Amino acid sequence: MYLIFLALTYLALIGSSGAAIDADKAAELSREIREHFRQTGANWVSPRMFLQMNLTRNIKPIMFVYTSRSCADCRDFMASWNQIDRVTLSSLTAQFVSVLALDDYAIELSQYSPPDVDFLPRVVFADSYGKLLSDKDRSQDELPYFYDNARQVVEAMRRHLTRHWEAMGTDVFAGDLTEDLL
Repeated sequence: MYLIFLALTYLALIGSSGAAIDADKAAELSREIREHFRQTGANWVSPRMFLQMNLTRNIKPIMFVYTSRSCADCRDFMASWNQIDRVTLSSLTAQFVSVLALDDYAIELSQYSPPDVDFLPRVVFADSYGKLLSDKDRSQDELPYFYDNARQVVEAMRRHLTRHWEAMGTDVFAGDLTEDLL
C-alpha cells in the first residue's frame, strides 16, 4: 500500500512539474515576443492569444510566422526584421492578425499550417476566417512558404493586403500600398 502511495505521489509531482515547465516555457516565449516587438515595432500575437480569438468578427487577414530560436536560418530571418523601418513594420503588422509561432508553440497552430510543410522559417497567410491562402506570386517556388528575409515578407504582406481589401470590396487602402500608414 505504501509503495502505491509513493508511486502516486511521484506521478503527481511529475505531472505538476510538467505543467510548471509548460508555464515557464510559455512565459519565456511571451518575453521573447515582447522583446521582438520592442526591437522592431512588429505587432505580434502569441499562438495562445490567437486561438482564443473569435474569428467570426475578424476583418483583418492573418499572417503566421513559424520560426525557432534553435535554427540558424530562423535566427537570421528574425534578425532581418530589424532592418525594416520600424513605422512601416508596425503599421503593416497592425493591419494583420500577425501571429509569431516560436519553437514548440507552432504545434498549437497545426491546423493553420499547410500539410507536408515542415521547414523553418515559414510564413503562411490566411483570410480573416483562418482559411489558408497561397501566395500566387510564389506558388511556383520549390518552397513557397519560405522567405529569406523580412523584406520579402513585407512585399508579400502588401500583396495580400491588396487582395484582401479588393475581395472585401473596399477602396479604403491604396491599391499599391506604397504608403503603409493609415
